[in-house]
Amino acid sequence: MIVDYNNTTHTLKIVPRYNTCNILTLTIKDSVLGTSTDITPTYRYMNGKLSFTFDYTFTDESRYQVYITDTSTEEIVYRGEFISTTQDTQKYQLTKDKYYY
Repeated sequence: MIVDYNNTTHTLKIVPRYNTCNILTLTIKDSVLGTSTDITPTYRYMNGKLSFTFDYTFTDESRYQVYITDTSTEEIVYRGEFISTTQDTQKYQLTKDKYYY
């Protein structure tokens, strides 16, 4: 999933493993630094998708492991990766501005 590092407030839609009405914890782990941050996002369900909003400052061209956990049951509702970039998602290049041919 792509996030824009220029924004600090993010709203994303995912398909969760299951629906819950409990409090959720969003854990963001920086894949390079190994640091981890827990956030309590606001969320709602729309048409079978979980739409959640949270505040976080991402670093440009970085990868993050993401977990959304149900705080009551400790079950993982979603697990995935975020890539932080300002590139157009349809033309995303992993090595843009890093290598010159």
